[in-house]
Amino acid sequence: MSFWIIKILATTLGETGGDAMTMSFLGETTGEATGYGYLIGTAVFGAIFLAAVAVQIGVKRFHPFLYWLTIIATTTVGTTLADYVTRSIGIGYAGGSALLLVLLLASLFVWYRTLGSVSVNTVNEPKVEMFYWVTIMFSQTLGTALGDWTADDVGLDLGYSGAAIVFGSMLAIIAIAYFWKSIPRTFLFWAAFIITRPLRRGRRRFPRQTNRKRRPRTQPLHRLRRPARPDRPPDPRLPSRPAKKFIKISRIPARRRWLASQDNSNNEHL
Repeated sequence: MSFWIIKILATTLGETGGDAMTMSFLGETTGEATGYGYLIGTAVFGAIFLAAVAVQIGVKRFHPFLYWLTIIATTTVGTTLADYVTRSIGIGYAGGSALLLVLLLASLFVWYRTLGSVSVNTVNEPKVEMFYWVTIMFSQTLGTALGDWTADDVGLDLGYSGAAIVFGSMLAIIAIAYFWKSIPRTFLFWAAFIITRPLRRGRRRFPRQTNRKRRPRTQPLHRLRRPARPDRPPDPRLPSRPAKKFIKISRIPARRRWLASQDNSNNEHL
């Protein structure tokens, strides 16, 4: 179980690095895309993958850090290669997934015809290890293409949450099938290795699937004013203030004339 958990985490890290290179740094998801970003990313990460495999084969003992570093390298090159096959070549997700499936089956077939077994328990010499890492790389690439094909709107349009449910259910079936002794363990291993790849891809992009509506920008609470409601009686708890009179009565012309007439009448009586 710990192997598969670390594998999912390692593939997540590798996929993030591959997307950062091709989509962000090389701008394949922007308006300035040249169409060669996925190919350049595949070349860069392919060289890193070959170097990691060479070091892995060259060591005499098993080093966990080096092993998982090579797994991450297979994920990065698998991510960029899958995007190049499905998006840049122009054959779409269905055609790209079919092509990558053929390459994976060809790798397993050549491995089996050359050494007589494709079991991971036989990986104990450089020649076997070379077939092992090539098959790992193609399985990572196929998993990436299957995840995009299932989730994207130009594919099966299940959404990334739906893709996670589909591949999660398939992984649960593989886990249940492990208890049947008649099913070959080698088949279950490679099936689980492929299925865990699109499962992680769907879960990674799940937050981007929801179309969140942007909330309107509101004012702070201390600036909000309630509209006047004439049908609502005034709150008796609030103090009442008398209306201010800004115009003096003595300045009104009619009042001034009336006061002047009163003064004249008083003078006449005097």
